Amino acid sequence: MRKRFLRFWPRNLILSWLLSYVLILCIPITISLAFYQNAYSVIKGEIMRANVGLLKQVQQDVDGRLQEIRQLSTQLTFHAEEQGMMYWEQPLTDTQRYMIAKTQQTFRTYAASGSFIDSFQLYLQRAGYVLTNSSAYSDVVQFHEQTYGDAGMSLDAWQAVMNTRYTGQFILLRQTGETVGREPEPMVSFVRSLPLSNPTSTLATLVVSVQEAKLREMIRAVQDVNQGTALILDADLQPIVSAGPMDPEKLDRLLSALDRTPEGKTHTDARLDGEDVVLNRVVSDTTEWQYISVIPYSVFWEKAERIRSWSIAGLAICLLLGSFSAYYMSRRQYHPVGEIMQLVSGKVRLTMEQHRNEYHFIHETLRHSFHESEYMQHQLKQQSIALRSNFLFRLLKGRLESSYPVEEALNAYDLRFRYDRFAVAVFYIEDFSELFKDSAEEADEEKRIKFVQHIVRNIAEELANKTYAGYMTDYDDGMMALLLNVPGDAEADAVRRAVLEVAAEAQRFIAGRFYIHHTVSVSRVHAGIPGIHAAYAEAMDALEYKMVIGTNRVIEYEQLQTPDPMQTYYYPLEKEQHLINAIKTGSADRAMETLNEIVAVNMALKAVPIEVFRCFLFDLVGTIMKTLNEIQFPDKRHFLQRWDPVTKLLKLETIQDMQREMGALLQEACEWMDENKKSRNTGLYDRVLQVIDEQYRNSNLNLAVIAEELGVSSGYLSRFFKEQHGEGLLDALNQVRLKKAKELLAEGKRTVAEIAETVGYYNSNAFIRVFKKYEGVTPGQYKGM
Repeated sequence: MRKRFLRFWPRNLILSWLLSYVLILCIPITISLAFYQNAYSVIKGEIMRANVGLLKQVQQDVDGRLQEIRQLSTQLTFHAEEQGMMYWEQPLTDTQRYMIAKTQQTFRTYAASGSFIDSFQLYLQRAGYVLTNSSAYSDVVQFHEQTYGDAGMSLDAWQAVMNTRYTGQFILLRQTGETVGREPEPMVSFVRSLPLSNPTSTLATLVVSVQEAKLREMIRAVQDVNQGTALILDADLQPIVSAGPMDPEKLDRLLSALDRTPEGKTHTDARLDGEDVVLNRVVSDTTEWQYISVIPYSVFWEKAERIRSWSIAGLAICLLLGSFSAYYMSRRQYHPVGEIMQLVSGKVRLTMEQHRNEYHFIHETLRHSFHESEYMQHQLKQQSIALRSNFLFRLLKGRLESSYPVEEALNAYDLRFRYDRFAVAVFYIEDFSELFKDSAEEADEEKRIKFVQHIVRNIAEELANKTYAGYMTDYDDGMMALLLNVPGDAEADAVRRAVLEVAAEAQRFIAGRFYIHHTVSVSRVHAGIPGIHAAYAEAMDALEYKMVIGTNRVIEYEQLQTPDPMQTYYYPLEKEQHLINAIKTGSADRAMETLNEIVAVNMALKAVPIEVFRCFLFDLVGTIMKTLNEIQFPDKRHFLQRWDPVTKLLKLETIQDMQREMGALLQEACEWMDENKKSRNTGLYDRVLQVIDEQYRNSNLNLAVIAEELGVSSGYLSRFFKEQHGEGLLDALNQVRLKKAKELLAEGKRTVAEIAETVGYYNSNAFIRVFKKYEGVTPGQYKGM
């Protein structure tokens, strides 16, 4: 019971419905989330804009105060220059002391009027005098101890600062004392050197210190609003004042985060001390100070807390009610489907695990039931086709036993032979690659062949059945046979023409429409069931002659002459030697002329058996290969590898194709020979032939004699002549002598000994030995031929 429940548990269809309802439920949830996110973004944006506005307000206020300090310092420096204070030297006069008192009064007046100013310091280098708004120091050491001693700044360091030329810059000076408090802290100070008129010398330095409390008060206003941290950095990124704790490590992390801020933006997100924050930055164009605020993300969440609470509550209610409604409606709608599943589950052997959902299970169950009988009928039909094809193949091959019930088999395989005469047409498929040239998929080659055979079978049977009854079978990857049942009472010549017309029309249609190139061979008409095998054998014999006649044709057995078993092919030794010599000498015209002559004569011999014709082709290919292998050129191996003549020639199926390929090979070989010979001394070659032709009767004529007469070495002449002629010099000399000897033997007026002496041999034994070596027979045998 448990297994049955699990087998039909409605996990597929009900899950689909649940997902559909949940998807609908996701629409308002998504809208709520988008609304909440948008509200959060609006709150965040408003806080950011307010913060940036505060920073800019602080920046403008500070820039204004600093500009006032700059203007006051300018007035004071002009006043000091007018009084000539930078040129004073101790001891000071009463007038000078009076002027110092007036200057102190001016300092106090400016400090009282400018709430942003903490103190003034005027250092007179030549006088060694320091004047402040509260007192005057004639001893700089005493001034340094009271003002900078506890701040960690040495006297030399302070004097180095005072002696440096400043045109009006804000720097940080760490001071102590009553004016700046008990703890040493960096003070923002405006420094300007005197005199203004001489930029190369520093005689006095004016220092205006800024009240740090005023800066901290301004920056703390930003902190109070945003509940974060605010600080001001100078142009060198040194902290001037901050409204919260800011240790060096935290400052480094903050600056690194600010460096990653995209160009053109005033804020960026970062994580500091394990907390997500937003950094805002405003840079002053006047002082290049940077005003920075650090706002924790909790500030934004605090602002959006009420919206988030309402949003979460609304989402929870939607999820709860929506999930309950979705489940209830899904179960209610599934009830009738479950009853149908129980009804059909016992009728078939299908399981729920094989299907996507219950609808698919019901659909497949019905389809399976409807098509089961059709499938069985189709299987029976396929088996019948295969059995019929096997029966036709055995009928064509003549492999039926004498006791085989032919009539019953014909009826069983729906083969209706109305007549008692038969002809066979064999279709040999040559090439069908063009049919699939536009096909993008990589189809299996076997499937392509089956598809091609299907096309040929349908077209051939359809054309044959227009006139006669035709049945086709395939028995090889590239061969198919069409059995034609023709009438016996018709005129034999008319039947023959009709069969040829069926074969020719099928070939034209298949090649023209489907680009399937093939050769068709047609037998004669034979009587009776035994005549089927005879017709098939004739069609196969006719197909063999595609080597001679050519491919993509219709070959009729009736037009072929009966081969003479005693007939051989035409390829005499003399023609073979002509072909070899033409190749070795690089004469392409002579080589092609000899090749065409040999092929033309053999093509004219209609009674040559096809097996003998194959031997002729192999013999011809062997001659070309033997000649190319004998050539002694350094790049011969590269030439043969590039051409690969054996593989190319033996793959061709017709004499016309082989003749074209051999012609191209001969042309290339001769051009190759000719190019190699052009770099040699052709005049020397002509002189060697002239010496041989003039002195061949001299029995002492040899390689050394010819080399001495021509003024070259024997080794060089031997190599040179073989490169030019294709064979050795002594071989060429013997061939000239034998040519003259054969002419004298043909006349029949002289003995063998006389002929040997005439053509340059020492005795008849040497002549006979050489003659047999080159001609294969003795001079006496040649004379009797």
